[in-house]
Amino acid sequence: MARVRRVRADVSHRGGRPGFVRVDDERTLTIPDYIGNNHFNTLGNLLESGRAGLLFIDFEGGHLLTLTGKAEILWETEDLQYFTGAERLWRFHLHSGRFIQHALPMRWDLDAFSPNSLMTGTWREADQKRRAQSGKHEWTRYQVTRTEYESDGIKSIYLAPESGVLLDFKPGQFLTLRARISAQEIVRTYSLSSAPEDSVYRVSVKRVLNPDASSPDGLFSNFLHDTIEAGDQLDALSPRGSFTYDAAETRPAVLLAAGVGITPMVSMMRHTFAEGFRTRSMRSLTLFAAARNAEARAFAQELAELQEQSRYRLRTFWSLGEVDRHLKVGTDYHHVGRISADLLQSVLPLDDYDFYVCGPAGFMQHCYDLLRDLGVQDKRIFAEAFGPSTLKREQDEATSPFVPEPVASEAVVHFHASAHEQVWTASDGTLLEFAEAHGYQPEFACRSGQCGACKVPLISGRVSYETACAYPVGDQEVLLCQAKPAADGSDMPTLSLDM
Repeated sequence: MARVRRVRADVSHRGGRPGFVRVDDERTLTIPDYIGNNHFNTLGNLLESGRAGLLFIDFEGGHLLTLTGKAEILWETEDLQYFTGAERLWRFHLHSGRFIQHALPMRWDLDAFSPNSLMTGTWREADQKRRAQSGKHEWTRYQVTRTEYESDGIKSIYLAPESGVLLDFKPGQFLTLRARISAQEIVRTYSLSSAPEDSVYRVSVKRVLNPDASSPDGLFSNFLHDTIEAGDQLDALSPRGSFTYDAAETRPAVLLAAGVGITPMVSMMRHTFAEGFRTRSMRSLTLFAAARNAEARAFAQELAELQEQSRYRLRTFWSLGEVDRHLKVGTDYHHVGRISADLLQSVLPLDDYDFYVCGPAGFMQHCYDLLRDLGVQDKRIFAEAFGPSTLKREQDEATSPFVPEPVASEAVVHFHASAHEQVWTASDGTLLEFAEAHGYQPEFACRSGQCGACKVPLISGRVSYETACAYPVGDQEVLLCQAKPAADGSDMPTLSLDM
């Protein structure tokens, strides 16, 4: 007697927000697959046989649509990067189908969407993101939806694009803003304190006190504090920056921040919480924040709520320079003075951590040296500097050394667009400083090689960078704020810039 081969089918819900199924043509559908389907029964069956049946239910009308056909899994495709929440895609090829009207004896009304469904996208949103991505290097107009003070000196500005489409970003990145102030067009960068999951961008800006005409940084921050309110408009480039954080990493992480350096850390904390909810697995994250006093603790309430909601997978410890008698230790603050090795060792279990450091130059160097003295490898310390300051790192066996090209003692710099030439010498500094000294006004923001705002095309010649640039630079590009003419063996090298 011949044996009858049994075939068993897996029944699995594949859902999403309205619009999650894309009709490619009259016989083809493309459908996202989300994190909650990690048991892989259905996908395993599709890999084994490819046969699939789909059932669409009209809960309000009681109608049914049944489809049968073949399915294929799309593990890697360009569409995947634009569809929010999708882990992979799969494509259904129709063989036959049947629509049955009023098949169900019961009717249902939608009360609310699942919170998990609301963390996913639609194909309409994916198409909008794709189109917006093509203009990510162009200035975009944003509407200020609200403003809020986070401490006695830090103001948050919430920005929504007029296009209605927010480009994705990684926590830790910054936004480059442009405004016309006192008849000047000023460009500056500010770290995002919002999470990629938020519906608007949020930048949080520290007021720089006692600004004057020679202090453009103070000019811009005071403009944002004193002038910008809900309803105003600002121009911005898409988020960028290499100081980024991965919530999916299993290694626990520690954040060290001082002053306004807390802003990218808040983005990391918010993103970690959102990803923990989405994936049911939250990376362990501890923030040590230094502030002048209790009034200077930016985002204190927001961080306390995240700590409680995460059931202390996300922890915050405050180190204050000044402590009033009404403050409660363990609640309002946890340490007095600078962040120290004793503080870190009293809080952190013995483990292998990634460390992220952000704040003023002196604070960052102090934290870096402290961590190195504790035996932390250089490659485990990630840092974001403000302004032209550069962190002095100590290389170890785990660090890939950066070897700069020799800098010329003098060189001829040709400004191609204006057909102008000038002789550069070592005392002229970077090419940005050199260009400004000769009447040029190149665009810039961070002056530390991180934002790319001062990038210009290189027509000929070579440049040297004393330290590795955080912003990626092509062979035919120059970051003016960090570059100097490179020696080429001749007495007078020539460099040509398209500016």
